[in-house]
Amino acid sequence: MSFKEEYIYWSFINQLITRKGYRFISASADQHEVWLEDQSSRKDPIIRIKREDLDWSNNMRRDRDLVIHNADKIRKFLTRKELSVKSVYVSQYAPVDDYSNLVGPYSNEKHPKIKLDTMIFRTENAEETKAELDGFLGFSLEIEDRDYNSVEEHEIEALKQNALAASYQKQKQDEQIFTYGKPIFTYILMAIQVLVFILLEMKGGSTNTETLIEFGAKYNPLIMEGEWWRFFTPIFLHIGLTHLILNTLSLYFVGIIVERIYGSFRFLLIYFFAGFIGSVASFILMPNISAGASGAIFGLLGALLLFGILHPNLFFRTMGWNVIVILMINLVITFSASAIDSAGHIGGLIGGFLAAAIVRLPKNRKPSIQLGALLVTILLTIGIVTYGYAENAEGQNYELDVVRAHEYINSEEFDKAYELINDYLGKEDVPDAYFLAGYIKAHEKDLAKAETYFLTAIEQREYFPEAYYDVGLVYWQQGKLDKAKEYIQKAVEQDPDNKDYQSVLDELGSF
Repeated sequence: MSFKEEYIYWSFINQLITRKGYRFISASADQHEVWLEDQSSRKDPIIRIKREDLDWSNNMRRDRDLVIHNADKIRKFLTRKELSVKSVYVSQYAPVDDYSNLVGPYSNEKHPKIKLDTMIFRTENAEETKAELDGFLGFSLEIEDRDYNSVEEHEIEALKQNALAASYQKQKQDEQIFTYGKPIFTYILMAIQVLVFILLEMKGGSTNTETLIEFGAKYNPLIMEGEWWRFFTPIFLHIGLTHLILNTLSLYFVGIIVERIYGSFRFLLIYFFAGFIGSVASFILMPNISAGASGAIFGLLGALLLFGILHPNLFFRTMGWNVIVILMINLVITFSASAIDSAGHIGGLIGGFLAAAIVRLPKNRKPSIQLGALLVTILLTIGIVTYGYAENAEGQNYELDVVRAHEYINSEEFDKAYELINDYLGKEDVPDAYFLAGYIKAHEKDLAKAETYFLTAIEQREYFPEAYYDVGLVYWQQGKLDKAKEYIQKAVEQDPDNKDYQSVLDELGSF
């Protein structure tokens, strides 16, 4: 009994797995048909190999329809838009009747996303067919120079077991990728976020500007004064309960995956570098106070995108489209909501990707590529930080004077505060100066000037709940109850979580 065809069949499978990096997708019950996937590329065709001695072309035609049907199932499983399949028959002979229309490229109207290409490896003329197979696959498989009539069954079994063991080992390696690290720091960072939020609420409120600045929010004037740590401290701060909940949940779902894949040390480097770059980007493009872990979390998404580049098939088989959908939703929200620090989010995404490129996956190190990524990142970081300081130098004085004026007001040195901001009154785009001037004049009982200053601040900044609230109080003191209700109502609309605003509005409603 000859085992030539069986031996060649399993020899091809064994080579595809051990030499070319393919893995099993599926196999028939008798193992005479296998489907193999190249792990390193989503573009390369799926290879289907079948051991069958072909007699009549009708059998091939029926089998072709079945191949198309199964290929479409595999396409959906692998989450591919289209799927190319290379189908190889290992047969002693070709069909006895005309089969020319059953080999070569083929597409089916019912399954337009499947592109099938078929050939027959005829063992009766192995050398000639071998050249055809090499061109068909795009690479070469070896055929031993031996007497196949002497092949014994145990040799076939050895090839089979070697192929199965190699495929199983590849599967175990894939599983180990997701279990490299334990999500220790993810939980620690979540706990820190919550604890810091509680402290913010105890010290004045997480939406209070002065409290946020005190705890380390990104504030350009103070960064310009040398408080560089404000590139990092905003990562732990959140403005409002909703902000905290969203970022904590995001950190939970994304952080656990990244820390398991990259390990705890790499996870921390990615997280904090992404947060840093996010803060720097905000420093350059966003003059407002900002805080939140969003930039760092976007960085974790960037790390997952790098994982997708390094392991595309594994990425899309496990989490790929979920990550992409989450990223797209967050990008849409980022650019559609005016109050969101979009610069920080995009900066964090880029920072996380670069950090992941530097540290790489634990068992996928490429020193030359990592060194290149490190050099690029260093140069980019120096460049954007330098640019950020240069861009902020021009508007530094005004914002610093506003900060100092706040400090004087808090210490009840109203004359000094007014002296600092007086030079800005009469200028455009200085709403904070007008607001502080209004606050000072309201304290001095100069209600007419206070009203004028507050209204000017509102004209220069559409979103200004504090100004709406304070001018409402001024109108109340003037006995203008309708106007007081109108402006305090606007303050509530802009900041619905502020209990003081709502309390005053309720009190006015009783008049």
